[in-house]
Amino acid sequence: MNFAKKFAKNPKAARPNKTTESYWMTKVSKGRGSSIFNVRIMHQGESKNVSLGVSNQKEAAKRAAKLYLDVKLSGWVAALNDLGEARGKKLLKRVEAVEAKGPDTQTLGWFLEQASTVLGPRAAASTISAYTNAFRHIAREAFDKKKVSCKAAEELPLAWMTAEAIKTWRDNRFKRFSDQRLDALALNRKKRSINATVRNAAALFSNDTLEQISQRAGASVLTNPFAGLKPLTVPQSKYSSKINITLLVGAARAHFRRDVVGSDETDAAVWIVFLLAFYAGLRANEIDKLQWSQVDLEKKLISINPTDCFTAKTQSSNAEVPIEDQVAAELNWYRAKLPKNSKFVICPGIPLPVGKTGPERRRLNAPFTLLCGWLRNYEEDGTKPLAEVQKPLHELRKEAGSVIMRGNDIYQASLFLRHSNIQTTVNHYADTRSKKSVGLGHLLNASA
Repeated sequence: MNFAKKFAKNPKAARPNKTTESYWMTKVSKGRGSSIFNVRIMHQGESKNVSLGVSNQKEAAKRAAKLYLDVKLSGWVAALNDLGEARGKKLLKRVEAVEAKGPDTQTLGWFLEQASTVLGPRAAASTISAYTNAFRHIAREAFDKKKVSCKAAEELPLAWMTAEAIKTWRDNRFKRFSDQRLDALALNRKKRSINATVRNAAALFSNDTLEQISQRAGASVLTNPFAGLKPLTVPQSKYSSKINITLLVGAARAHFRRDVVGSDETDAAVWIVFLLAFYAGLRANEIDKLQWSQVDLEKKLISINPTDCFTAKTQSSNAEVPIEDQVAAELNWYRAKLPKNSKFVICPGIPLPVGKTGPERRRLNAPFTLLCGWLRNYEEDGTKPLAEVQKPLHELRKEAGSVIMRGNDIYQASLFLRHSNIQTTVNHYADTRSKKSVGLGHLLNASA
């Protein structure tokens, strides 16, 4: 008779004792894809999920009962030491480190808080989140391949995240993918993903950031554990045009712009999104939050700078973007269709969403969704060149950079795209410049 039936017949029946095997029979469980039983135990406000090292449920329940008793009698350190399993040893290592560290020990949580504060004035909230999540992800997996909780990871001493630990994590993660016998294309994607995670985490350890943290905390400058760590070798992924941009612009104009009288507000908004993405190289979030106060149609300038609801992706993204006469004329046409007191350029009647915080609140969906859907279904020579593109709107920005590159001006392309440095442009855009000789041949004739 199980306990539920026994208790239903006799409510006064004693509950199973936590020190008995029968109590833990229903408490032990297997993780997804694992044959080993685990158990979660709470002691003094700290919950730990411990691998019991066996695949037999009865034996696992027996070990869980003993572990529970040891934890209650002797604490986590002694109990995990007695458990002797690989998972127990890893947890023991963390517990000993956390218990041994003094109140001034620099933890991962402390560092992430300091770095976020320092980066706050010069980077978007989404960018900082990407950096901190990447570092937290590496720390969790570097400590235990099954990942400790975020809270547990932030308790780890920062000194644990050494260059050796990060390299070991990187190599083990790659080995896990290479053991899956993926094709070359899929394996390169995994390499890029690993490199991106390392690159994002390493962004927290720039010299300037470390110096400012040192000044804030009154401590010596921290060591950069990512220094000298080279990325996994992978073929450089450079943008290559998939479309005839002249045909695409003509098709977009015919579909959304139409004529001044017949174009409704939604189509007009989509057309302006297209123009700002391609002709001004603006990102989706920049278009979404763009206000008329940032647009000077007389000087033909768009100012990308912090506002009450927008923070640029990077410091270099804050800039004045010149627009051409034709684009200014289209913006004038569109503005005439809107109420005079309109705040936002695109669909000014749509406010910021209520209940969400932070500068990255997305205001719009419809114009972007419509344009992305149209771009994916755009046909050219019987094919849909953008059908498989993940971010078709961003493809317009890339195409603009590519067109400028074809004009033999990589520096101008870098300025237009507002990259932090010209190397970023070189790394991501194919060298489509025409190959011309430098014109020194005539000197041979002069010296003859």
